[in-house]
Amino acid sequence: EFCMRRFAEINQQMHSRQPSYQQDSDSDNEEAQALLDNRSGSSRAVLFRGKFQIGVGHAPEPCCIQWQNFLARKRAKLVRVVAMFLGSLMLVLVTGAVVFAPAVLYEMSYVDIQKPSKSQLRIALLEQAVVVVSVAVGNRLLVGALLRVTQLSAFVEKANEDCAFMVCAFFVTLLNSTAPLIVASIVAAPSTQVTRPLAVRWLFATLWTCMLVTEFAGLFSQTFTYWSVFFWARQSKNVSVREAEVAFTTTEFPFATRRVDLLHCLTLVLVMVA
Repeated sequence: EFCMRRFAEINQQMHSRQPSYQQDSDSDNEEAQALLDNRSGSSRAVLFRGKFQIGVGHAPEPCCIQWQNFLARKRAKLVRVVAMFLGSLMLVLVTGAVVFAPAVLYEMSYVDIQKPSKSQLRIALLEQAVVVVSVAVGNRLLVGALLRVTQLSAFVEKANEDCAFMVCAFFVTLLNSTAPLIVASIVAAPSTQVTRPLAVRWLFATLWTCMLVTEFAGLFSQTFTYWSVFFWARQSKNVSVREAEVAFTTTEFPFATRRVDLLHCLTLVLVMVA
């Protein structure tokens, strides 16, 4: 805190160019004032080796630092995250255009049909169910892949890793949920368009299916992990108490993943309301 206050005072005086030290200042203030009297350019008092400007900010919490990633290169982080993000977008667009969009186009063909047959309605409902379940499962797989890539990108601070993951995962999952409707509206234009009831019905089905699959996946993964560790500890004769305690310790709550799910559901609700 003392260093931050001192550097803030020095930077303020450098920008104002007005010496404001009192007569009863200590030796450190006198030395800084002597170095700050240079009005022709940047003072050497805040330069490291006379070239690099020194900046002081709030240090992150030690628990938020991933010490094992200090030797990683900064460019490798950006390349991995950008490559995975662009690859995910291309995969979502191709899958939505080739696999999911025909189901929306099939329902759009009923706009001009007054009384469709029961078999046609069953086929449409079956296609819609398959598509929304596939979209929900795809969202889980995409979120898991993006989370793994951001963890392998070796971010030093946990907050930066969570921010990069949340941004990429939110846009990818949102595009994956809306790509069938977007592609179908582009392909069918200008003769046919996606009606508001059709869009709301698809988005609502996608919304509750994503919520259901997300909760089921979380419950299944936790249950499977617990019982696998339980049977491993019961069947192993050489495992110690400390080893079993570490294995039974639950993982951290996935705040970043939950935030992505919340933003995704909230965005779908806002789109349906609009």
